Amino acid sequence: RNKGSGLLNADGFGGSIKAHFEKADSGVPKGELTFVGMTGLSELEGRLSGVEQKLLMNRLGTFMRAISLEGDSAAQLGAEQFSVLHDAGLDIESAKLQLSEFAMEADPKGIGVSVTAESAGVDALNVSGEDMAQALLYTIQQVAQESNIGRSQALSMNISDRLAKATEHLAEVKTIINTGQFDIAYQPIVGLDDRKVHHFEALVRLNNSPTKMNPFNFICFAEDNGMIATFDMALCRKLISRMKTFAEGGKILPIAMNISGRSIDSDAFVKELRSVIKKTPDLHKSLLFEITETARISDLARANNVIASLRKDGFEVCLDDFGAGQSAFEYLKALDVDFVKIDGQYVVDATASDRDKAFLVAMSGLCNDLGIATIAEFIETEETVKFLKTCKVGFGQGYLFGKAESTAD
Repeated sequence: RNKGSGLLNADGFGGSIKAHFEKADSGVPKGELTFVGMTGLSELEGRLSGVEQKLLMNRLGTFMRAISLEGDSAAQLGAEQFSVLHDAGLDIESAKLQLSEFAMEADPKGIGVSVTAESAGVDALNVSGEDMAQALLYTIQQVAQESNIGRSQALSMNISDRLAKATEHLAEVKTIINTGQFDIAYQPIVGLDDRKVHHFEALVRLNNSPTKMNPFNFICFAEDNGMIATFDMALCRKLISRMKTFAEGGKILPIAMNISGRSIDSDAFVKELRSVIKKTPDLHKSLLFEITETARISDLARANNVIASLRKDGFEVCLDDFGAGQSAFEYLKALDVDFVKIDGQYVVDATASDRDKAFLVAMSGLCNDLGIATIAEFIETEETVKFLKTCKVGFGQGYLFGKAESTAD
C-alpha cells in the first residue's frame, strides 16, 4: 500500500483485480477500470505541512476506496496517478469534481489540481475472468511504469485500446505456447582466436504473428503476464527434441537455451526442468543455459543454488546481456557462472569511445580474474574482432560469423 493515501500499490491492486475477476469466471466479468490523473498534486503537497499532506492524501484515498468495487479496489500507481475498479454506473464526472474540490479545499493558495480520467468497460471484451485479470494487470503495470518515469502522457492513450490490445496479445501468446507455433534459429558463438564454433545460441522465431509481435516483445509480454516459465519449458522441450534429432544424425551441436530470470524464480519451473534434463543425460555436455536479465531475479541466493546444481550435473551456464541492466555487477557477484555475455550496445559504444572502451576492458578483466569466459555480441567487422582481442574478450557472436538460421547445419 501507499503510505500516504493508504491505497494499494500496483502489485497489490493487481492481486485484488486477479481475485475479483477469477471469481467472475462463472459469468461475464463486470465493472469498469478508470485511471485518474491529478496533475499538480505533487506541487500541492509541497505547499502543505506534514499534517495537512496526510489529511489530504487520506481523504483522497478514503474517497477512491468508497467508490470502488468491494470497497478496496483502488490504487495509487504514481505520485499523481491513480486507478479505480468500480461499478459501470459510477458518475465519473461527479467523482472528478469531488477530487478537485478536495484538492482546492486543502490548497492554501487556491490553485488546486487538474483531474483527468480515462475509463474502459471490461464486459465488452468477451474474455474469461482469468484472462481479463491478466490483461488488466498488464495495463496497470504499464501505466504505473510510465508514471514512475515521469511520463505525463501515461493517460493519453485510450485505455479501452490498451486493454483490447493486451487481451489480443494475451490470446496470441497463449496460442503460441499451447500449440508450439514458434521455431528455433541458431546463431554461432566462436572463439576470437581460432574462429572455431564453440556453441550455438537458440533464438526464438515466431510463425506468422497476427499482431506482428517480434520475439523480444513476445518474451517481455510473457514475463509481465506470468507466462514466461510455461514458454521457457515449451522451448526447452522443443530444443531437446531437436538436439536428439541432430545427435541421431551424427551431429553433436552444443546449444545454449535462454531462460528468463522469472523462470529461475519459479520453483515449479525448476522442478520440471530438472525432470526433463534428467531424462536426457547424453545431452549434458551439449546443452548450455543462458540466464537473461530481461526480468530481474528476485532471490539471487536461491538462483545461484539452481545454477550450482545445473553446473554440478555438467551443464555450463552463461549470464546474458551483462552491462545492460542496473544489477549486472550484483548478479556477477552473486551468481557462479561459466560465461558472461557482454551486451552488444557496450561493444558498439566501446569501439567509438575511449571512455566506453575503459568500461569494456574493466568488465572483461574482472571476468577473467574470476575465471569466467567472456562473449561479445554485435560483431560485424574484422576491426571489431581486433579491438575485442585487445580487450581480452575470448568469444564473439554477430553477423561476421553467421546470422541466426533455422538449421544449425
